[in-house]
Amino acid sequence: MAQDPKACLNYLSKLEEVAQDILIDKEQIINYSRRSNALREAKRALQEDLRKDAPNSKTWMCFGNMFIKCPKTKALAIVEKDQALIEEEINTLRNNLKPKVDNMRNLEGKPESKFNLKPLSKDEVNAMKKILYTV
Repeated sequence: MAQDPKACLNYLSKLEEVAQDILIDKEQIINYSRRSNALREAKRALQEDLRKDAPNSKTWMCFGNMFIKCPKTKALAIVEKDQALIEEEINTLRNNLKPKVDNMRNLEGKPESKFNLKPLSKDEVNAMKKILYTV
């Protein structure tokens, strides 16, 4: 049974497009994770400096291609806010990745993944700890 070459090409191009979208998201997650780790290092360094120095001491921060001197407490707040935004973006990308992978598996003719697990939230973990440790 011969298949239509245009339909086959259309199928392969759609499959390639979905796979490329998945790879882009994975690479973006890696880049955001690296940035989050750098921010975590900066946060710890600022916290150490704040313990040693006066709270109104200043530090240099890089914004794009500019360096600005600002109070360490303000710098710490900026770093924490940036880190929270990046973590939120990572979680959004991870949540959007699962349907894309399922779509690709569907296009390949494979069954959907049986493991659509989601991690427990902090509140759920704390509730589990209370239940487990009070018994």
